[in-house]
Amino acid sequence: MAIHPPPRLDGQSLLNLASEVELRMTGQSLHPALVPDLSEAIPAAASYVIVLIDGLGTHQLGHPAAPDLSAALAGSIDAPFPTTTTVSLATLATARPPSEHGLIGYLQWDPTVGTILNTIHMTSAWGEPVSVDVDRYLPEPNLWERLTERGREPVVVQPLNFSGSALTRVLYRGARFEGYANPDEAVAVTRDVALHEGRLIVLYLPFVDVAAHVSGQASEAYTRAMSLVDGVWRSLVRDLPDHVTLLGTADHGHVDIADHDKVRLTSDARIFGDGRALYVTGDVGEVADTTGGDVMTTAELESYLGGPVAPPFRDRLPDGVVMMPDGRAAFPPHMNDRLVGHHGGLSAEERTIPLLVRR
Repeated sequence: MAIHPPPRLDGQSLLNLASEVELRMTGQSLHPALVPDLSEAIPAAASYVIVLIDGLGTHQLGHPAAPDLSAALAGSIDAPFPTTTTVSLATLATARPPSEHGLIGYLQWDPTVGTILNTIHMTSAWGEPVSVDVDRYLPEPNLWERLTERGREPVVVQPLNFSGSALTRVLYRGARFEGYANPDEAVAVTRDVALHEGRLIVLYLPFVDVAAHVSGQASEAYTRAMSLVDGVWRSLVRDLPDHVTLLGTADHGHVDIADHDKVRLTSDARIFGDGRALYVTGDVGEVADTTGGDVMTTAELESYLGGPVAPPFRDRLPDGVVMMPDGRAAFPPHMNDRLVGHHGGLSAEERTIPLLVRR
């Protein structure tokens, strides 16, 4: 099995979209902006709204419940690797690749706490509390802090129950938080915040990801979620003022994996990462033989993360990665093997995410 190529971090990725917006709003960025064909599709504006639709790969736009999203497709970009929410959102929050911001997996080894860290909940992999400085987990300054230094205001619009959560504190240090209770309120809050110029507003929508994980892409729940986010986009296209450029993208796509294509591992050894891309400390070859996966060396992993991992984060690296074949996943006991939808790997369905632009 050949491992899929790495994300295109030189101008066609979520990293480059973040850099593009930072460059437009401040005149500088840490990494290259989008390639010209993609950059030229984005109108210049006094403010930008980015709708981050969790779990919406480009291939999913063919769903009949998402006609407005499909019509807004201006091109495709790559999610960073691993293709998972916390890695992608940290990339957006810093406008740095994973090799520089240090959040390199959904489950990652963190030597400062001596355990595998669940980066969504900032607990151990087994849900136990750990002592993590969530307010300083990502490097300083992040994107929001750099925007503020240049006289711009970053605002994040998220579900109300995300207020003050560990992950919100990790990702959005320096950004203003606005909450919403339902999709209509998400539109109203975003519209009201966007009335003022000089703002970067990120609206996060979790609905597609939840439905895809729990029920799969053939389910009624998934259809309802696609219709819901399509309606949010349609309302924003109609309601946002003219000085705003409305963009949409995602953190990763999704693949359904049948139960008979899941490998259950019996060891709770240092295996972390994701069921589609297993980070292994120890005998990487043995895990590959057991799961039928392919070995990625640590040196190769660093190239997929964006280059040599910054010194403060090198102790988080595994001895190697076992990349699962398309359509398969493997789970040690501390990973959830009951879900239908998965991501984290390098298939086009997981890696390729849309660049949506209000026409």
